[in-house]
Order: sequence, then C-alpha cells, then structure tokens
Amino acid sequence: MSVTRKEFEKLYSAELLPSSMQNYSIGDVWDWRGFLTQRLMFQGMNIADIFKNKDLKQKLSGIQLIDAMLPEVDLTSDIIVDASVDIPILKDIKIGNNLDIKSIVKFSYGKVTGKNILPCRPELDEALDNLKINDFLKYKKEIRNFEIVIGLFYASDVVLVVDKTVSDTGDLKLKIENAGLEFKANVSTSNQETITIKSTSNCPFAAQLITGRDL
Repeated sequence: MSVTRKEFEKLYSAELLPSSMQNYSIGDVWDWRGFLTQRLMFQGMNIADIFKNKDLKQKLSGIQLIDAMLPEVDLTSDIIVDASVDIPILKDIKIGNNLDIKSIVKFSYGKVTGKNILPCRPELDEALDNLKINDFLKYKKEIRNFEIVIGLFYASDVVLVVDKTVSDTGDLKLKIENAGLEFKANVSTSNQETITIKSTSNCPFAAQLITGRDL
C-alpha cells in the first residue's frame, strides 16, 4: 500500500521536514518562516527545555517507535515537478542532478514507522498547565504560537525505480556509495532498475505538528 505526499500529510497531519537529524525529538519546537514560500525552521529547543524539566526531556527523546507499519510514501510526482528538491535523508544527494527526470518511474519512502507523544502526554499536560498558571507570559512568548512536534515518521528504505533506456544510474550509485549509504540495485527484464537505499532510520523525514495553543 502506498500514498502520495499530499495524502500522507492529510492522513497524519504531517509535514515533510526540511532536514533530517538523529537528535530530533517528540516535543521539539518549530516555526514557520518566510512570506511567499513558508519553510519550517527548528528552534533548537524542546518544550521540556522551556519547562526546565530534564526528566521529561529524556522521556520525550526516548519514546519508542510504534510497531505498526505505515503506508509507503510515494514522492514520484514531487520529484518530477521539482528535480532539485532536497531529500534530507539522502545526505543532500539531489536526484535530478544525476538522472534525466524523465527516467524516474518511482521514488518513495518505504518501511515507514513512527512514534507519538502519547506515552508522555500526562506529564506534558501537567507541566503545561503549571507554566500557564505560574508564568503565562513565558507560555505566550515561547509556546503558544509555535509548532510542537507530537509525532515523528521514519523510513528504513528509499526506493528509486529508473528507466535505464533513458538514464544510466552509474553516477548516482557512486554518489550514494561515497555518502556512506548502503544500497541494493536490481535490473528487471523491462530495463527498469530498482535502487533500494538504506536510510538512517533514526533520522525522521516527517513530523506531526500542533500549534502550541492547541496542545
């Protein structure tokens, strides 16, 4: 089963992240920046930092992945529309710089898993209520109008299917290898090559966000 990026974002109230870092955590604070084109920007802190609660921060960062597998996220149309799009979990390898865009049959995130804020929700609610009571100005300034991560999504595989009659994949595979990423390549009888890249599965590619006032 697969869904498009737009379907994925709608189903899970998620946003693709502009970067993919291992230390991203549930409870992180993000903000929308820009006018004509808005972009998510990480604020470099977790909501537990605002509460000055180290125990809560540790618990938020230690939330485990949910066992249930989520649908594959098909990004083919996004790549075709914008060949220069960044794929953060591919370490800045731009697909369009190495392949004729017409050769891309499919591009997707596979083996998607996730984690959410539910295990820590009671403690977070208590800390949030205390902050509103004791320092509402701080809540208003640092939480209310920002985006708080309540879910994170991870992909173990990045799957790229290429029509080899249009593009050779040699340069791309060399860049993937030089980036230290593991991959497998299989060519079918229809001249389509499937390149399955093992992503750093502890680096999320998308987040479920909620505005602080709605937390």
